[in-house]
Amino acid sequence: AVLTVVWVTTGRATEANPLLADLLADSPLAFVVFKLSLVSAGSWLLWRFRKQPLAVVAIFTVFLAYYFVFAWHLEIADLRLLSR
Repeated sequence: AVLTVVWVTTGRATEANPLLADLLADSPLAFVVFKLSLVSAGSWLLWRFRKQPLAVVAIFTVFLAYYFVFAWHLEIADLRLLSR
């Protein structure tokens, strides 16, 4: 969430989710709080149902999605360092 705020406010990226993009434009702090709340609630829900096969699949799917988003953020950071 913090990296998204940095990249969007510096003009290096855009928020892909249109609902969160509006929130980010209005208040970066509210964006971070809301995003962390959603991730926390989703993590808790998946953990609660971790013995269900569908929840296990969802846990790995969400992990991979966040992993690739984080890798993308690191790629942007690397490009920023190389452009100096």
